Amino acid sequence: MGADKAVSARWVILSLFVVPMLLRAVTTNSFEDANKFYEQGKFAEAAAAYEQIAASGTVTANVWFNLGNANYKSGQLGRAIGAYRMAERMTPRDAALRANLQFVRGKV
Repeated sequence: MGADKAVSARWVILSLFVVPMLLRAVTTNSFEDANKFYEQGKFAEAAAAYEQIAASGTVTANVWFNLGNANYKSGQLGRAIGAYRMAERMTPRDAALRANLQFVRGKV
């Protein structure tokens, strides 16, 4: 019984360190993939990729900002405003964010 507990404890400790590193790697690759879609003019695909990142729970203001840009470029103005508003919660004084939000609001 004692050996089983030791093995279980090792797996728990290992998973506490390995799983976050793997999640970070997946998010980084996903963010880079989403950026590539955007650079290629595949705005709907970029938006979908940024949304997947947002759904993963490891979200930064950059993810929301880029999602807003991709939504705007794909004609989803309401979604763009929503994404910009989420970014605004994290970086309320970001001048580029405020400019994009005001610009898209003016289009609606």
